[in-house]
Amino acid sequence: MNTKSERNSNFEILRILTMFFIIGHHFSIHGGIPTSGMSNFNYFWYNFLINGGKIGVLVFMLISGYFLSASKKYKSSKALGLFLQVLIYANIMNLIFTIITGNCEISHKAIGCLVIPMGSKCWPFITQYFIILLLSPLLNKVINFITKKQYKNFLIVFGALLVVGPTFSTLHIHNDFLTCLFMYLIGGYIRRFNVLIPVKSAKGIFYFLAFYTLITKLNCVLIKNNLSYRSEEHTSELQSHVRIS
Repeated sequence: MNTKSERNSNFEILRILTMFFIIGHHFSIHGGIPTSGMSNFNYFWYNFLINGGKIGVLVFMLISGYFLSASKKYKSSKALGLFLQVLIYANIMNLIFTIITGNCEISHKAIGCLVIPMGSKCWPFITQYFIILLLSPLLNKVINFITKKQYKNFLIVFGALLVVGPTFSTLHIHNDFLTCLFMYLIGGYIRRFNVLIPVKSAKGIFYFLAFYTLITKLNCVLIKNNLSYRSEEHTSELQSHVRIS
């Protein structure tokens, strides 16, 4: 089988999984599902879908880094097109919602979301992706210039600062934008140095889902028994998603 076609099929599978995860995440967050009195089984699936949205975003950024880092010419139309799409869809959906419900929120935040969607907190991921898209010409030059050893060392240090640093020290540098940027750079590394994962797509999906299921179950048990440091923050975090997603 041709390596290129096999790789493209792998990315297509990733895209499908990403789509399901993100749809499930938004359904759980915005579906008005009450968590009080929820059975353990339903609570597990609730968290499975919510956290899956975050994974979907990371995979999306990895795929974006893989393909966009190969672009030799920057097209400003991509960034402009993204801005116009968000602007148009945001206003159309707001109009439909206003007509159906009869509610029309008038505030600085609401107006900002409709007029300048990329500069508001209403669509944080779109804003982060838009910024990375603007930075992509500079990022791609770095990706295609540095050596493999330099690139690998940079990813190790960057990843350690994002994951290990906040976990085992007082560092507080983790945020969603840096995580998206990190995944973009990983995608660029995979493309430039033709990194092959020695696992077939079917097995890879099975291993991932099994591991993710185990982690989700463990997280649910810890939260239910107030053993997780996120137990008190879990409800407020979900509410914040409702406000800014």
